Amino acid sequence: MSNNPPPFGFGPFDSGSNNFGNNSGNSPFNMPFNPASFGKNPNGNLINAEQVRFVAKQILSSQKNDFVGNRDIEDFSSALAIADTWLDGVTLFPTTTVPTGCVWSARDWLESCVKSWQELFEPLAQGLANALVENVSQLTNPDSVEMQGLEAMGINPEFLNAPQFIEQIKEMMKMFMGAIIGNQLGQSIGQLSLSITGSLDVGIPMSTAHLIPANVKVWGEGLGLREDEIRIFLSLRESAAARLFAHSPWLYQYIKELIIEYGRGIQIDIEKIREQAESALLSGEIDPSRPDNLNIAINAGLFTPEKTPRQEKALEKIELIFALIDGWIDHVTAQAAGERLPSFNLLNETHRRARAISSPVQKLFQSLLGLEVSPKLTREATSFWNSVYELKGKEVRDGRWEEPALLPTVADLSDAQKFLNSFEVPDDLSGLI
Repeated sequence: MSNNPPPFGFGPFDSGSNNFGNNSGNSPFNMPFNPASFGKNPNGNLINAEQVRFVAKQILSSQKNDFVGNRDIEDFSSALAIADTWLDGVTLFPTTTVPTGCVWSARDWLESCVKSWQELFEPLAQGLANALVENVSQLTNPDSVEMQGLEAMGINPEFLNAPQFIEQIKEMMKMFMGAIIGNQLGQSIGQLSLSITGSLDVGIPMSTAHLIPANVKVWGEGLGLREDEIRIFLSLRESAAARLFAHSPWLYQYIKELIIEYGRGIQIDIEKIREQAESALLSGEIDPSRPDNLNIAINAGLFTPEKTPRQEKALEKIELIFALIDGWIDHVTAQAAGERLPSFNLLNETHRRARAISSPVQKLFQSLLGLEVSPKLTREATSFWNSVYELKGKEVRDGRWEEPALLPTVADLSDAQKFLNSFEVPDDLSGLI
């Protein structure tokens, strides 16, 4: 797991070709802070789902062809029906797909999942906001460097220095944080909508199985392979994910609880930020009279908090569960298609290479949590599921998904036999008495 990407909310946005940052000049940091511009959500959430939807749609609007026609429905229904038939023989989990309703546009996917994304990452917004407001009392000295930085955001220092308004300041900071995070989340899922080949391609159970024809076409460009084989391959992965998620309804909540744990572990060292800000002021990197300087400083990682041990532990668990999900899908897809799909090896290698560069889930969580899902860990998870199947068959392999406690740790991935032995009760218990 890489520690290079910054934690969500404070660090620099990626300016590369796959960035989730805002290069349009419309970031909240490009404008003076105006508390009145951030309305309070009636349900108490910091992330406004409508803001997320609006930002994501702005990005999706750049896609020229997002139309789903009758031919798409026919072709993908056929591919998914074949995929389901092949999967029936290699996993205990029954199909949950409806072939005739399996096709979505990217806009359909976005509309269906915005609320789920908001709910999933709301704990992160709360964690960042809580960590920030815990230090508000340190900002009331009108001569402090922090106060100068807040003045740069357009906040009246006399207003901030009045003790009776401290609670209001905290609420404004929470709303401000919610607006920042909602903006970046909208950008993240907007970018995802341009690349995912199916609604479950991100590895999170937010919907039923659906393929996205326009993105599938882009995925297969340049491979020189038959379109029907590409459709079947990606349908296999989508249907396998749907079966796993339907059998393991605890997965979504489990991932959310890990994000909650990550959010609780956020700590903001005001003293360190004060030193950074003071240095930036003295060097001229931040000019209190120019609010746009604060945007530049944040994009440069000036106020990036370091990950705490509690956060690192949560990230390790998130990385592992995604690797186990992806590895299981790799394994059963290979079992189902290896002998049937002529171009399977090339398609599988194409998928692995794309994932190694930047998979959908890796893009999303790298942007939001600073988490990089290791391709190596996913390969180890795939090998682990292969070994479990060879040793005990699909019954034991699929039975591991009943609850989190039955799944392996990172250390277990290297020795499937030892892992399985740890769950077995010896025939002779006399030695235990």
